[in-house]
Amino acid sequence: MQTINRAAFTLVEIMLAVGLAAAAVVMSAMLVRQLLTSHTVLMRVGARADAEANGSRELRELFGRAELGTDTTRQFVGDQRSVAFPTWCDRATGWLEHCIVRVYLDHRVDSTSIEAHFDDGSDLRLQTLTGLLEFRYYGRVGEALVWNEKWNKGLIPPAGVGLVRTGGDTTVLYIGERG
Repeated sequence: MQTINRAAFTLVEIMLAVGLAAAAVVMSAMLVRQLLTSHTVLMRVGARADAEANGSRELRELFGRAELGTDTTRQFVGDQRSVAFPTWCDRATGWLEHCIVRVYLDHRVDSTSIEAHFDDGSDLRLQTLTGLLEFRYYGRVGEALVWNEKWNKGLIPPAGVGLVRTGGDTTVLYIGERG
């Protein structure tokens, strides 16, 4: 029997190798495309979560830094849709400065946007929450502590401000430093 010494590949073998390589390239491209799509979605979700957490923190800090004194031009007043008060605001220089902020609720069809307008003319969207929200003010009326729909006691701030979701939860924002 004679042995054939082959030094080359047949056409079928070459076509099979090229086909397998093409399939591997196509599958790699599909994998990279899926990874890029997942990365984009994760970045978008992460940015939304960061913005929501930062807005919530900023809202609490604005109320927590509220500062009232004897100056009658710097009063704490509010109703169900907005509240205005003097506080300490972050500035681009890294310092806190006195400012007047008006936090208001912008009702949408199925959600409420909580926004802040500062006395320097700037605006900031703090949060957007599902459902309709209203402000309530926890403070003294006579000898009793009660929730009020309006606050117009000027220099005397309420103990806290509630963000009341229609048919749902209440988030309490504390005013200034509390023991």
